[in-house]
Amino acid sequence: MKITTLYDNYKTKEKLEIGWGFSCLIENSKKILFDAGEEDKKLFSNMEKLNINVKDIDILVISHNHFDHTGGLSKIKELNSKARLQVH
Repeated sequence: MKITTLYDNYKTKEKLEIGWGFSCLIENSKKILFDAGEEDKKLFSNMEKLNINVKDIDILVISHNHFDHTGGLSKIKELNSKARLQVH
């Protein structure tokens, strides 16, 4: 299993965009996006820097309905309608 942080409020060595909220990609037999940060532009910028294609995501998991965990959700579903959505 591999877990990659895509979005949070800490600077990283990869020089990722930072912002309020959280998102990570969990890779095992499926690619699971856990939460979607606050801003879709920052999330997608970080995904591009990490060579992660939104169309490869199999499952979207939203931990709870706060703006800082759902900001990129609409754009992700727009670009990847096959990804199954699971919400708390």
